[in-house]
Amino acid sequence: MAVGNTFGATALSSYGGFWISFAIVLTPGGFNIVNTLESNGKTVPQFLNSFGLFLMVSFESFLHCFKSRKYFCASH
Repeated sequence: MAVGNTFGATALSSYGGFWISFAIVLTPGGFNIVNTLESNGKTVPQFLNSFGLFLMVSFESFLHCFKSRKYFCASH
């Protein structure tokens, strides 16, 4: 971003943001996301459903970012 490469800054920030959020969801001791879903009487499929939704939304935002660039489109 400092040298004017907006695409590189956006792509790398999105990539890093995904992995940070992925780690936050799966951290066993600090955030307790998995334990909270399972301790409220919810079953393991409840966590898997919410985690699948997280991955689908992340992937869709990834595709939207790269399809908006002309040189990444299949028709160009």
